[in-house]
Amino acid sequence: MKRTVFRFICAILAVLAAVVTSCFSHVAAFLPPDDVNIFHIEIIRDAAVVMRYIGSGGDVTVPATHDGYPVTQIAGEAFKDVDTLTSVTIPDCVKYIGSSAFNSCYSLTSVKLPRYLKEICSDTFWYCTSLEYVSIPDGLKIIGSSAFKGCRKLSAIMIPDSVTSIGGSAFSGCEALTAITVPDSVKSIGRSAFSMCSSLKKITVGRGVMTIGESAFSGCSSLTDIYFKGTREKWKSFGEIRIPDGAVVHFENQSSFSDVPDDAYYAEPVKWAIGKGITSGTSAVTFSPNDGCTRGQTVTFLWRLAGSPDTDGYYRFSDVSLQDYFYRPVLWATDKKITTGTGPNSFSPEMICTRGQIVTFLWRAAGSPRAIAAGDFFSDVCPDDYYYTAVVWATQKGITKGTASTTFAPDEPCSRAQVVTFLYRNAGN
Repeated sequence: MKRTVFRFICAILAVLAAVVTSCFSHVAAFLPPDDVNIFHIEIIRDAAVVMRYIGSGGDVTVPATHDGYPVTQIAGEAFKDVDTLTSVTIPDCVKYIGSSAFNSCYSLTSVKLPRYLKEICSDTFWYCTSLEYVSIPDGLKIIGSSAFKGCRKLSAIMIPDSVTSIGGSAFSGCEALTAITVPDSVKSIGRSAFSMCSSLKKITVGRGVMTIGESAFSGCSSLTDIYFKGTREKWKSFGEIRIPDGAVVHFENQSSFSDVPDDAYYAEPVKWAIGKGITSGTSAVTFSPNDGCTRGQTVTFLWRLAGSPDTDGYYRFSDVSLQDYFYRPVLWATDKKITTGTGPNSFSPEMICTRGQIVTFLWRAAGSPRAIAAGDFFSDVCPDDYYYTAVVWATQKGITKGTASTTFAPDEPCSRAQVVTFLYRNAGN
């Protein structure tokens, strides 16, 4: 009897051992080959979401699918405080990464962000103090507040020209950054966006920016140059922006001529004229804005504005030679009946033009359009003056407003500054 019971117990134990062995074999088949790429993933609305990383760290690759579902999101704080994480590769199917997803990953050195990501949320890489490289995809729209705050080793970053907003403190404390370019697509730069970037020497700000937080560049002790692609007036509209002592703001429309102040009424027209090749100044560093504009200069400006066209005009002025820079412009101007010269055989190229002559040249170059004065007009311009219709036309088109509310001063010399301003306005600016 005892022997029978003993055999029965042995048989039961053998069966249990087989079952246990089978179970462990079954579990082992589904264990990952390592403990690096282990995640807590949930299926939400037919998509997989990485809720939490539970692996051992190192070089991690986020899976593209889970149980047949595409991985489309990484939840907020999914990798937060994983100080053993050194790099992470995220598949392109991931379209959203939540706030603080990689917050305080102190050993993280590189990240390749997915192609279709539209936003880097707030605090995403907050104080990832070892982060050296981030690949930001084209198409990204928003860099959130404190997204890269405290990333002390991040020495370079390329902001794509799809980004429209850089949040407050986005790059604050990125001590290794030496230069950065904010593309034209960016509309707003938040408060303290680049503060405490102690190695930052140069920053270029695109012309599309509409707002800049007052302390955006505070604490950037090495900053020497800010290149703004807009006007001085637009920069002033941002309000009080604190920049380090010694740092200089450069404006794209800043004149290269020493005698053209940035705030002069003719500063933008001069820059426009230079850019169009209408004039190159009187020297490499001077424009001579207050000098009277000669007849030779004026017809040359008009000829260049017209595209420097060829002409069938013929030579007839004794004071205009083939070697003169204004030779072809004079032939063109007389052929187009913009001017007929000052005498049968003279053009007087060095004669200073009057204001009346300048608007007449412009009016004739426009095809001598009809214009009728409405209401009170300038007291020093009479209907029988040769320049009367030209002055009416010029004032109605906004090319000039006269020298006072009731005077035009048609016989006063017209300066080079006034001429390029008239041309600039006549071109629709």
